[in-house]
Amino acid sequence: MGFLLLLLIILGLVCILFSLYRYIQKDEYRFNKAVRRESMYLYENDGNVFITVRGMTFIGQCTIKPYESKYRVTEIFIYSKSPQPLLKNITKEDLYNIEEQLYTKYPVAELKWDRPFAELMESI
Repeated sequence: MGFLLLLLIILGLVCILFSLYRYIQKDEYRFNKAVRRESMYLYENDGNVFITVRGMTFIGQCTIKPYESKYRVTEIFIYSKSPQPLLKNITKEDLYNIEEQLYTKYPVAELKWDRPFAELMESI
């Protein structure tokens, strides 16, 4: 009887540790961790691209169309839902880094920025 109880406790601990490991491996967890640390992270989910830079969150809506006999992401509209005070932390270099990461992942995509980022990109 004591052996079965010990076996059940060990199996329960293994299940808890496995669940914790799976949670840490999720992109959403890594993304939230990058937001808190104000580092850069990019991941895809349901046709959207989520990007964080310096604590600011950007969302890119992907448009998929046929391109050279394959379906590819041809356009990404990027906007932000972060509060306005975080805007002062963002520089042109940060936006260029975002573009570089996206062009690496989606080489034929055209990037379109929402206001005020489009204005910042045009004021070169």
